[in-house]
Amino acid sequence: MPIAQQERSFFVLITNSTDFTRFIKAIIRGELLSRSSYEELFRVQSKPAEGHAYQNEEGTLSWGLGWVREDSEHGLIYQHGGNNGDFTCYFELSLDEEWGYVFFTNSDKGEPIRDLLRPLLFDGVGDLTAFELPGIDRLSVNDWSVAGQFDHLQILTEEDLCLYPDAQATLEEKQYQNMIIEFDVLMREGEGAAGINFRQKNPRNYETFYLSVGESATANAMQYTPVFNGHFGWQLYHGSNYNRTAYLRADDWVHVKMVILGDWMEVYLHNAPQHALHVFDLKHPVQPGDITLWSEVPACFANFSVSEISTYDFHYDRLPKPSPPPGTILQWEVSQDFGDFATALASMTTELNTWNTIGVEYNGLLNLGRLHVESNTGNCAIAKVNIYSELAQTKALQFGYSDEVQVFLNGKKIFTGDRTAFYRDAQDWAKIRQDDTIYLDLEAGENELSFIVQEYFGGWGIMARFPDPEGLQLAGE
Repeated sequence: MPIAQQERSFFVLITNSTDFTRFIKAIIRGELLSRSSYEELFRVQSKPAEGHAYQNEEGTLSWGLGWVREDSEHGLIYQHGGNNGDFTCYFELSLDEEWGYVFFTNSDKGEPIRDLLRPLLFDGVGDLTAFELPGIDRLSVNDWSVAGQFDHLQILTEEDLCLYPDAQATLEEKQYQNMIIEFDVLMREGEGAAGINFRQKNPRNYETFYLSVGESATANAMQYTPVFNGHFGWQLYHGSNYNRTAYLRADDWVHVKMVILGDWMEVYLHNAPQHALHVFDLKHPVQPGDITLWSEVPACFANFSVSEISTYDFHYDRLPKPSPPPGTILQWEVSQDFGDFATALASMTTELNTWNTIGVEYNGLLNLGRLHVESNTGNCAIAKVNIYSELAQTKALQFGYSDEVQVFLNGKKIFTGDRTAFYRDAQDWAKIRQDDTIYLDLEAGENELSFIVQEYFGGWGIMARFPDPEGLQLAGE
């Protein structure tokens, strides 16, 4: 090995602030090494000669194995720094008082930053609770009612709440409507998500936001979706207003900030100044509700706080929601839930159906989960619409559905389709889109178009529009 490379290998340490903090905590607690090894580690190994540039006026600097020892007014301090030009860092610790600090910067200003921070970190700024901002609830592990297996671990703070798969923790003493939520979350490796429900009316109806470390660097890494009657709607609600790419690592802390006001929400990750997700149409009514943490993989939550707000300067100006494009079917008649295709099909020849009129959302989506409760054995319902045609003609209909569908025109089956996740393609998440087209041979006058839709998981709905609606009259227009 060349001498330059050989020398470099003795002093280069590649790490990050989170891992290095764990190392410092282990040193303070006396973990990892034997007592005799620690005594050698902290013993004076060398001292600079009198008048040396590294010696201070009091002559109190010396070196142990890998750090500087300094006798200060705060006792014996162990310290070291790092300087790679545009990256500077520093740490100090006290074994006697069992404290320390670490900071890493991507700047050449680490030394002046240290000089500014050092008096605050050593001497403090008094009783910080006296400066607590009003309206902020900082929550401890004892504020949560937990269902499922959990631990109180000290990884990031003494208040870490660690949930095992399928556990939930609900803040039941107080409900929130408009708020800023902040917390840190660490997820273990695995397929699944960890998230937070807010404005939770009951265990089956709420808004939810979640992160999935197994989907890092994809558009499935971060998702907002409403939950109606137990139906998660992530297959129905997708695109930049609902899910975005995020870069996550297993066993690494992510700071999350959620600003929720009215039917708007902005989410910030990693303390970045730019929001990571903007939602302009939260789906549930704006009303107070519970907050619940949940996870499908082992995950820890720390530093949780909630502050109530009445106003916020969002990045985007509030604009009217878009309208469905021309030709969209705006209103459907929806039957009761039959559970399966066979029962729903048999009901089409009887008069036993109970029909409810339901309008679509701004993008033309009919979310059937708004009407029927999620079932472990599957859900199946009929949605129909009457179409008046001025003359006998053939019209194209573009539509999307989740998860399976049978389509009937005037009582005759004309289409069967399956969009269950991964059925068409190994990478297909079955997110609803108007990417199927059928041609309807319409009779002059009234025509009845019916969809029998089967749900398995991830969202239950349909959307349909005529690209050329000329000569047609649709219900709800």
